[in-house]
Amino acid sequence: MKKERIVRARLTPAGEVRQVRRDGSAGRRIDGRRDWRRLDAATPEARLAASLADPDAQPLTARDLKEFKPAQPPRRVDVAGLRRRLKMSQAPFAARFGLDLSAVHAWEQGRRNPDRAARVLLKVIATEPDAVLRALRRER
Repeated sequence: MKKERIVRARLTPAGEVRQVRRDGSAGRRIDGRRDWRRLDAATPEARLAASLADPDAQPLTARDLKEFKPAQPPRRVDVAGLRRRLKMSQAPFAARFGLDLSAVHAWEQGRRNPDRAARVLLKVIATEPDAVLRALRRER
């Protein structure tokens, strides 16, 4: 079995990827080009065998594909109701969950509707507000 080779690399301010030597100094430039001749020469059976041998890249089965259902964000969100259920006024609600206060005002007054990403976030807030708070605290 071939010994695995791990190469440490660093992106330079000039946008180059350079190998990092054991002493931490910058080594040779890594250009990211690959020699595809070996893959091009492989038979389809050999390619399939190689992909099946990789535990991190197993192909999906027909059963797996049947179980996939696209996520559908809610069409409408009652932001004021959600906020009241959490017993929060608009400003603390917006601040706690990283929302723009003027957007919360506009959503509640019906002047604007939350976009798809905001509807997903509001749905998560409605079902698991503590999970959202934990995730946002980790960012800091």
